[in-house]
Amino acid sequence: MKKILDLLGKTFITLVCGWVIFAFSLVTYGIYIHFADEKKEQQLANEFAWKFDGTFKDQPGNIWYREPKK
Repeated sequence: MKKILDLLGKTFITLVCGWVIFAFSLVTYGIYIHFADEKKEQQLANEFAWKFDGTFKDQPGNIWYREPKK
């Protein structure tokens, strides 16, 4: 029983550390894009809006898009 709890604890700590590293790398990339390339930053913001915003739901790249039935 102690081995199982120890394994679960180590797994949890590993997942939390992995998540923190992922989040830190994502923030670092965002800061880099902000200061290095404003065009790339605007392009990423536009692609995100086009993909997830309900305003653009009539475009095929949007997650809310439904193909017309024939």
